[in-house]
Amino acid sequence: MDVAFEGAHMIWDGVLCCTADDPEAYYAADARRVLELFVLAAEQGLELKADTLLAAAGAAPGVRSLSGRAAGAAAQRLLLSGAPEALGVLCAAGAYASFGLPQRAPCLHGLAEAPAVPMARWWLYLRRCGTSAVRDASLCAALELDAALPELMAALDVLAARKTPPADRQELKRVLSRLPEALDYDAAARTLALADPRWNSQPALYAALRLSREPYLPAQLAVTSAELTAAHIRGGRQAWVLRGLLDAVIAAPQINFPEALLALAKTLAGQA
Repeated sequence: MDVAFEGAHMIWDGVLCCTADDPEAYYAADARRVLELFVLAAEQGLELKADTLLAAAGAAPGVRSLSGRAAGAAAQRLLLSGAPEALGVLCAAGAYASFGLPQRAPCLHGLAEAPAVPMARWWLYLRRCGTSAVRDASLCAALELDAALPELMAALDVLAARKTPPADRQELKRVLSRLPEALDYDAAARTLALADPRWNSQPALYAALRLSREPYLPAQLAVTSAELTAAHIRGGRQAWVLRGLLDAVIAAPQINFPEALLALAKTLAGQA
């Protein structure tokens, strides 16, 4: 059956088509219509009728006139959809060149298998496009994406560069203690497993670590920054001491109580 909706479009047996008298002029008049068309098709699992696709793609360069927020929001919705390769189609049509996304997108087969979280999909898309980490911050700023994304994608680069995944819970704690606390390690491991099956065991290892409640993050230490300041451990010395305390607690979780950590902190401070 056919279903009409606002914006001069119609869905017929899973195919989305433009019903405007002049589709080229319709999309050229407002680049937001191009993004809305692609997002709707990607999120609803619809095909685009050939003439509708050609008309929208022809108007795609007009996206450069939109704000970074509007262009970035649409790009992220496409990436998180069931058809993330649609972003590659728009990039190839010149929609995002002025925002820093490569115009020539590579084969994006399998991108939809990555966890549908911004960190994973953006990292996989950009690295497949050959975009280096040094461009992540400027690209995210241009598209007004989450400011935390570059740091999280850099953490994925660090993990991808490892020769092997963490072998056990102890090693995983050490690795996680040096990565951003906001990192979704489960999603990171599932993303890396798409290219390296050795990462398939990591989600279960991470789940076991979380169930164990063993500390591996600064926030899990039984001593606070304020308590170290009260003990006259401040500034750069405090950061060094906190790192030492965390390494000690990772190695021996049983010492994670205030008295033991404050005593150790004073010893470490004397060595700083």
